[in-house]
Amino acid sequence: MYYVVTDTTVTPESGDNAIGVATAPTPAGPWTDSGAPVVAPRHGAGGSGDFLWTFDPNVVTDADGTQWLMYGSYYGGIFVVRLSADGRSTVGTATRIAIDNKFEGAYAVHRGGYWYLFASTANCCAGPTTGYSVQVGRSRSVQGPYVDRDGVPLDTSRAGGTPTLVQNGNRWIGAGHNAVVTDLGGQDWIAYHAIDRGDPYLDGTDGINERPMLLDRLDWVDGWPQVRAGRGPSERPVTAPRTGGATRVLTDGTGGTGWRLGGGWTRGSDEQAGAHLVSTGRPTATSTVRAVRTPAPRGSRPTCAPPARPTACAPATRRSPCGPARARRVGR
Repeated sequence: MYYVVTDTTVTPESGDNAIGVATAPTPAGPWTDSGAPVVAPRHGAGGSGDFLWTFDPNVVTDADGTQWLMYGSYYGGIFVVRLSADGRSTVGTATRIAIDNKFEGAYAVHRGGYWYLFASTANCCAGPTTGYSVQVGRSRSVQGPYVDRDGVPLDTSRAGGTPTLVQNGNRWIGAGHNAVVTDLGGQDWIAYHAIDRGDPYLDGTDGINERPMLLDRLDWVDGWPQVRAGRGPSERPVTAPRTGGATRVLTDGTGGTGWRLGGGWTRGSDEQAGAHLVSTGRPTATSTVRAVRTPAPRGSRPTCAPPARPTACAPATRRSPCGPARARRVGR
């Protein structure tokens, strides 16, 4: 887990922000700090006490398995640098991929032979006058150069940026600082935060912006990402992401120990995900630990899970919703 520390013990100066990393045996922890910055504080031109903004870490993995760290913000720009094999340090010199004083919150995805760099722009937190939005550039290489739909680079004084998430006149303004996820049906979704123009501030505060998280469909139009095909943030409830589909992932940290497997499971293991199984077919995974019934919401199908294994499972037969045999794993 990569995170930002706004004041460190690396220097005696204040504001010496840096990026750190912590590791854990499972996503639930316990998390242990590595003991040293991945990206150390970087002085700006102002000398003592002046530090470039080393914020917003985003890690991506290239086709050859190499991991890259993107970071940076308005003061200094956005950079990308290769990570060491253990992810605890950087290798080589960082490359600036987006100009300073325009972008923050880098998030990159790979699609169709391109790396797409999502970056937020403008003031995130000006209450009902906020103009925050997300713009995108793309590149064949994770190291750039990134250009917008018109071929204008993101790292020039007249920087480009294809609008992807912009306000549309409804209640949500200043939408930005995003992440992208893909559901089990293959649909992309964009998670972001925004301000309700009718309720822009947190109650009981002196003007602190209230920015709830939102989720909308992300479409691809002529090779470029567009939120709801260009319609921007939704205001009413929409169809939720699919949580069941052709791809099944069993992640209990054991790589299948304690399960009787059938069908086309593939075992895998890596430092971040741990031991796991993946299948795109119609496999079965039967727990060798007796299943126990867990309550299901009204109108939903029964769910079950073996003791101490938090991944949900769906019934394999009508007669025995949570029976001891042939419960097929369908959740991530």
